Amino acid sequence: MENKSKIIFIILFGGDYAWYIPHFIKSCKFNPSIDFLILTDLSPKFKNIPQNVTIKDYSIYE
Repeated sequence: MENKSKIIFIILFGGDYAWYIPHFIKSCKFNPSIDFLILTDLSPKFKNIPQNVTIKDYSIYE
């Protein structure tokens, strides 16, 4: 039986988006075996988000 382990990288992000965030999100598509979950209080303003990236509303109080 094959072990199909999966990696999830959880990122908590508050404040303004850093200049490199669009580049980071674009680079995620080159790591298809890793899922990226970005929890943030900012609305996503990015185009072409890869399938393995999820951006979810999340306040610091949650």
